[in-house]
Amino acid sequence: MGPVLVAGAGGFIGRRLVALLRRLEAPVQPVGGEECDLRRPDETRALLERLRPQTVVNLARPTHAADRSGHEDHSVIAHSLLAAARAAGASRLIQLGSSTEFGPAESPVGDDAPLRPATPFGRAKARASSLVLSADGEGIRTVVLRPFCVYGPGDRPRHLIPATIDAALSGRRLPLAAGVGRDWVFVDDVALGCALALDGRADGLSVNLASGVAVPNEQVWNWSGSCSAGGSLSIAASWLPGPGTRASRARRSAPDASFAGPRPPHWPTGSR
Repeated sequence: MGPVLVAGAGGFIGRRLVALLRRLEAPVQPVGGEECDLRRPDETRALLERLRPQTVVNLARPTHAADRSGHEDHSVIAHSLLAAARAAGASRLIQLGSSTEFGPAESPVGDDAPLRPATPFGRAKARASSLVLSADGEGIRTVVLRPFCVYGPGDRPRHLIPATIDAALSGRRLPLAAGVGRDWVFVDDVALGCALALDGRADGLSVNLASGVAVPNEQVWNWSGSCSAGGSLSIAASWLPGPGTRASRARRSAPDASFAGPRPPHWPTGSR
């Protein structure tokens, strides 16, 4: 395995991927926002010309934009990395997409389901994913991995699973949206999915990283509530943390190790 550049290496998923690759003794090149402003093509190209990675994994999130409400820098970063990777002779770019690209749905969706994003974040991620996939075979191979609701150690406190655990331990009430189900995937499994794509098995494809099971908010509360006898659940019409929420499910879901054969459909509710 040649050098693997991980853009966004300091993030929630990036930290786990870098740790996994190091355990596998892979030559990993972590890149964070302090090393390079990936929105700037000249800086990005100079960085990749110096590092000469074989594979680029794009986990980067915009951190420098003055107005992040539109999330447009997702596409800017994807374009910058794609052009720099091709110029530096990289063989593959793996783009982290998002389940929000599918938009809300009443039933599970497959890997190749039509994209109908309903939020600015989802639309920006969909544009970045389409840009990357359309470049496959044009001097580089490309992959898009779409994780669903990611949870695990290091998640933001305002997201669902940390918030429910905190409420259970502190004894406070937690308002939740009634009747909402989301498909949760453990952060280490997302990192594993990225690592599995390094060998080219998913080249040219978009692949969902999910369990295929929608878990109601009430069930998430029940699991988290087992941490403590305190806390109480308040079913509300609105969602507590807002867009970008992550939560947990009872057991971990590992991505299909072969990316071959029939795969279960997935629920697009949630993000990341």
